[in-house]
Amino acid sequence: MAFAGVLLVGLWPSHPAFAEDEPYIIPESAGIITGSISKKFKEDYQKFCANNSDAISDAKFAWQAKTITEMEGQLQLVIDRLEAKKKEYQSWVLRREEFISKMTDALVKIYSTMDPEVAAAQIAIVDYDTAVSIITKLKPREASAILNEMDPVRASQLVKIIVGAIATDEKKETN
Repeated sequence: MAFAGVLLVGLWPSHPAFAEDEPYIIPESAGIITGSISKKFKEDYQKFCANNSDAISDAKFAWQAKTITEMEGQLQLVIDRLEAKKKEYQSWVLRREEFISKMTDALVKIYSTMDPEVAAAQIAIVDYDTAVSIITKLKPREASAILNEMDPVRASQLVKIIVGAIATDEKKETN
């Protein structure tokens, strides 16, 4: 019974049980406990709280430290999963670049053996990146023959892209 009174008083520090002069009587209709809380009880309660505040604080800090450690473990699991995905992605990108390089080399061989007029017609309809990639890998004589057969507007756009790429590469080399 006294324990429930401690909880009741502990939950409501401004409770009338803390009145200085007279005991507080909890009515039976409250359904918790019946009886009175005296000045002596109040003093005992305050002594209990003062004597145990360090232990309570230590327990709270231990719980917080345990919670932080658990959260760090969960965070480390997420970091590990992300690192594994990053390695998987890098491997995939490397395989893709190798495939594109092989594919481009094969295309360059095909275009280098084609008639310049036919090659120009084919390169004119592919996207700029592919066209520039093929033209820059051809021998200069083959590339100039193909560009000579292309529509002048398309050929000048490709040359501008090639020159821009060369200028960008030169800037990277000087830095």
